[in-house]
Amino acid sequence: MNICLIGDYSGNPDEGMKKVTLKLYKELTKRNQVLRVEPRKMFNRHFWRLIRPFSPDILHYVPGLVEPEFSHLVEDLSLKGYGSYHNIKC
Repeated sequence: MNICLIGDYSGNPDEGMKKVTLKLYKELTKRNQVLRVEPRKMFNRHFWRLIRPFSPDILHYVPGLVEPEFSHLVEDLSLKGYGSYHNIKC
C-alpha cells in the first residue's frame, strides 16, 4: 500500500507530535511504501512532482502545533482522488 505521511520531521524529535510522526513512519514502512512530506512543502511544486507518481492510497496527516490549516488542504486532496484521508485528533 502507498501511504503519504504528512507531518513534521524537522529537527530533533523532542516534541510529542514529532515523536508520533516518526514512530508511525517506522511502523508503516515495515509493510508499506511510505512517502514522508512536511506540511510546509505542500505549497511547493516539488510536492506535486513527488505525490503524483507515488499515487498514494492513503493521505495520513499528523497535525503539529503550527499547522492546523493544513488538515483542510489534505482533506481537499483526498476529495480530488489522491487517496483516502486520515487525521489524528489529539
